[in-house]
Order: sequence, then structure tokens, then C-alpha cells
Amino acid sequence: MDEIDKLIERHQNLSKISVAFLYSIAVSIAVNMFWTPGGIYGSGVTGAAQLISTISERWFPFHISTAVMYFAFNAPLFVLAWRKIDHNFTVFTIIAVAFASLMMHFFPTAKITADPLVCAIFGAVANGFGTGMALRNGISTGGIDIVGIILRKKTGKSVGTINIMFNLFIIACAGFLFGWVHALYSAISIFYKWPSY
Repeated sequence: MDEIDKLIERHQNLSKISVAFLYSIAVSIAVNMFWTPGGIYGSGVTGAAQLISTISERWFPFHISTAVMYFAFNAPLFVLAWRKIDHNFTVFTIIAVAFASLMMHFFPTAKITADPLVCAIFGAVANGFGTGMALRNGISTGGIDIVGIILRKKTGKSVGTINIMFNLFIIACAGFLFGWVHALYSAISIFYKWPSY
């Protein structure tokens, strides 16, 4: 690899790290400023992390933050990605998830509005913008995406059904545990499609 190739690779890597950081800000805005204050649950691993966080806060003698659960749920998927997909892909996925976990932890929670519909829509817009930007730059944000890529490589088929079923499971859990009104608003947030995504 000559010097020009090294410079190009370094520039690409720095670009991906910058995008991963911007994604982390976007998802932190979604979680800390809209979804959590509005009682809304996101999709995939983010929604699962929120559920565990809410359950621990209400019924456990200790509280596990969404940020911690988000990283914990992704950790075994990093191993899977390293073995089954690509090392470079896995490194940038770890960076994106680590940034997101840190930003969720340190980004202040601010209740802009109590309207769950507004929280659902604007949380989806912020998260969709960040995720779409990451995907367009070849970065995975972890979670179900990793499982989807592995299954697509093995079967050659789309695995959108897995995403839908997992998200329906999150909605059902939120409904049974915390009330169906917020669960239905969570469904709006989960299935709302932002054009950049």
C-alpha cells in the first residue's frame, strides 16, 4: 500500500468515526429528549434497552441505565460480527455503539414536551436521521442489523420480518407492562419512516 492509499484510508476512517459520533448525538437526542421523557420506546436493541431500564427503575432495587443496557445487548453481537462478517465492519460498529452509549449517559435528559405523539415523531426523526447517515457511510449501528447481515449472507434473503417481529415484541411488552397508549405511540415511532433512513 503506497502513501496515497494510506492517506485515503486514513481519511475514510476519520470520516467514519466522525459520522459515528454524529449518529451518537442523534440517537441521544432521540432517547434523552423525546422517547424517555414521553414514555416512548424505540426500535430494536435501543427499545429493548429502554424496556430493561424502565423495568429496573420501577421494580428492581437498583437502576440499570439505557446506555449500559444498549452496550450490553450489543456486546455479544460484536463477537458474532467479528467472526461472521468483517473485522473492519466490527471495529466501526463498536465505535458507533460505544459513542452512542457514552452520549446517552452524558447527554442531559430534557423534557421538551409531555405530548407522547410529538415525542414519538421527533424521536423517530432524530434517530432516523442519525441511523440513515451512518448506513449511507457504511457504518452499522449494531443490534438487529448484525443478525440481518449474517442471515442475508447465509440465505440470500431479506430479513425484514425479523426486525418487524422484534419490534412488535417490544411494543407488546411496553403495552403489557406500562399501558397500551404509550405502546401505540411507540409503534408510531418505530414504524415512522424518515426519508434519510
